[in-house]
Amino acid sequence: MQKIKNNFFILVQHLPIIYIKIYFIIQFFNRNILDRENMKAEKDVQPIRNQQQLDDMKWALKRHCPERDYILFLLGCETGLRVGDLLRLPTHQILALKGKQNKILRVKEGKTQKIRDIYIANCFQEVYAYAQNVQSACLFPSRKGDSSITPTQAYRQLNKAAEYAGVEHVGNHTLLTFFC
Repeated sequence: MQKIKNNFFILVQHLPIIYIKIYFIIQFFNRNILDRENMKAEKDVQPIRNQQQLDDMKWALKRHCPERDYILFLLGCETGLRVGDLLRLPTHQILALKGKQNKILRVKEGKTQKIRDIYIANCFQEVYAYAQNVQSACLFPSRKGDSSITPTQAYRQLNKAAEYAGVEHVGNHTLLTFFC
């Protein structure tokens, strides 16, 4: 019984310290939650709203980024496909369209699993010229290995070009929303 009383008195003596620790723990979690909410607000992706912004993005991609990123942007704006679907495109599929009269690209969407036929005659010459020079099976190869670039890398490159072009709120879905 004496042991329990001693433990109780020790607990009572340390109670303010425990309250202070709990207070700081609560403050830490609240701060992290607020930081996450602020980060989400900063990543507000908007469509490209006018032709001048589109031309600025194309210029910045041609000037400051590899041709791969320019073609990715061009195909994204022309087709309205998600970036993940564009990154899975094989090079031979573009090269096979050269002899065909209708430049229709057949793509299976990753999210909906639907097959879409997309007319790409407007940008075919640029895409075909790029595809002829690609040594990889992927249309948008990474410098590391034979796989394609990741959506994260595509996002970085688009933001880099947007910074040079002075366009704000650019992300992977900017391509999709510009098409719509």
